[in-house]
Amino acid sequence: MKLAQSTFTLNTGTQNKTFNYGTILIPVAIQTKTSEEIYQSLQKIAAENQVSFNGVRTGYAASGSDLGSRNFALIEQPKIAMIVGSGTNATDAGEVWYLLDQRFNIPSSHLEQSSFNRIDVNKYNTIIMVGGSYNEINKEKLKAWVQAGGVLILTEEAISWAVQAGISQVTLKKTSNVMDSTKNASYADLTEISGAQSMSGAIFGADADLTHPLAYGYNTKFVSMFKANNIFMEKGKNLFAVPFSYGKQPLQSGWISEQNKINIKNTAAVVVNAVGTGKVINIADNPNFRAFWLGGSKLFMNAIFFGRNISSASARSGE
Repeated sequence: MKLAQSTFTLNTGTQNKTFNYGTILIPVAIQTKTSEEIYQSLQKIAAENQVSFNGVRTGYAASGSDLGSRNFALIEQPKIAMIVGSGTNATDAGEVWYLLDQRFNIPSSHLEQSSFNRIDVNKYNTIIMVGGSYNEINKEKLKAWVQAGGVLILTEEAISWAVQAGISQVTLKKTSNVMDSTKNASYADLTEISGAQSMSGAIFGADADLTHPLAYGYNTKFVSMFKANNIFMEKGKNLFAVPFSYGKQPLQSGWISEQNKINIKNTAAVVVNAVGTGKVINIADNPNFRAFWLGGSKLFMNAIFFGRNISSASARSGE
């Protein structure tokens, strides 16, 4: 299969039709099945998932990219491992497991940190690290795997760990929880005031670049994200590496402190780093919250399937 990285218009036999970024191309000639078998399979898939497909008689576009152009990139089958066990957020890991296993029927390996350290991880091309601490993992082995072409997907606190380990190139925003010195407060207020800075869960609206592979399939430029952490990423100088970002007033629902309103303002929701020939996809929030946050799930699945197709030039550090 191939992935369309630009828009194009083709004649579908009865009319010209325009196809968007992220359109999947299935060339019939290189398949092991007959064209009739492929057609029957696609009909079944389309009916089950409420998607449409079109047959075309020519690879020449009426406008835009021809089907044989370099704007159609090969999609590599993901071979997924997720780090689990001690140090990781079991709820977050369970949400990813449910998404892959139950919703998409995609197999994945679950590796304890000690297991990662001793096995050959080159059989995987995608590794997922959810919120948590990974102090037992061999960080040099993980970094070498990314540099050799792997896609590392980080969510929530895994980002801060990867920054400290020298794997992610994200710049975390310097935040302050210090109270305004002009306000009065007593010692008895300490717990309440410090606790108010904790992000227990709120919904924020992120602006999405619909031309970026991580945003393929979205129809609006405004995506709701669930956040329950204090990870705030700077946008950096390379704006091509920031496909999802927060504006001046991103809060949609829930409560956060005035200080955290300042902290999240104009930050990045997603940052992509190019590390060697691999990619590190940093997602500051929880895109799979309680396994029903479907808007974020699309971003997460795009990272799994299309992460390798992100231009390295777009993800180079601009610092």
